Amino acid sequence: MPRFAHLIFDLDGTLVDTKADLAAATNHMLREMGLPLLSVAQVESFIGLGARVLIERALGQERAHLVVDGFALFMDYYDAHLLDQRIELGVRAIAPVLIAVRA
Repeated sequence: MPRFAHLIFDLDGTLVDTKADLAAATNHMLREMGLPLLSVAQVESFIGLGARVLIERALGQERAHLVVDGFALFMDYYDAHLLDQRIELGVRAIAPVLIAVRA
């Protein structure tokens, strides 16, 4: 069996649940822009196709002119608070497997 030196995971939604982190960053952006906040469920419905699309959906077509500034606010907050809300889904389950593979 071939051995690999590295494993790569796409963690968003696979091993960790980032919905709360994304909602917090989205609501920070909206708050800074003086706009109404959204529920986690509302933000979750906007997830898919990346952060810029999330911002476009959260702002709506009538505020398309705010996407560039909104994206910057979102990313600044998300980068600074990346692990504030995150809930581990499968990290504990996969860790023993990864350790065994490495041995």
